[in-house]
Amino acid sequence: IATRKEDVSVRAILQSEPCHNFSVMNTIYIEKDPRDLQEKIVFSNYAAEGAGSILILNPKTGVCEQYQFPDDAGAWALFWMPDRGELLVGTCDHFGSLHCFDMKERRFVHSCRLEQEMYLWNFALGGDGCIYAGTFPGCVLVRFNPITRELTNLGRVGDCEENQYSRFVFT
Repeated sequence: IATRKEDVSVRAILQSEPCHNFSVMNTIYIEKDPRDLQEKIVFSNYAAEGAGSILILNPKTGVCEQYQFPDDAGAWALFWMPDRGELLVGTCDHFGSLHCFDMKERRFVHSCRLEQEMYLWNFALGGDGCIYAGTFPGCVLVRFNPITRELTNLGRVGDCEENQYSRFVFT
């Protein structure tokens, strides 16, 4: 399998420094990629003390593209917004950033974060059209408005101060 961006084999990606293993954190399916209208599988990975990335695989051709995160070592949270043609990526384990990746242009177009949080765990779509996630270490619920591009801290989940994880959010 070769990447379009750098024409590097997946074997070379898997053996890249500083992490010699390939840790897939999450995977999502995209029925129609806005760039070529073909199906894709998107993987997020983790590279210990390095920069994580997303990999966009065309299962029919075997071609895989790799795009490094603007910051952070990995990503647990992925969410596809087909109406906007954007993929949301929630990173870990240093910055807990939320990145918007334009699938047609194949570039990160917006990033935001809450300074005190290091992880965004998963994304869930609310009935209001906003995307929700849980965090570490503040154990808060966050809301991302894809229209205004604002990331808002909605406060701690629960009263127990020892709790640091608000890990899975579902709607």
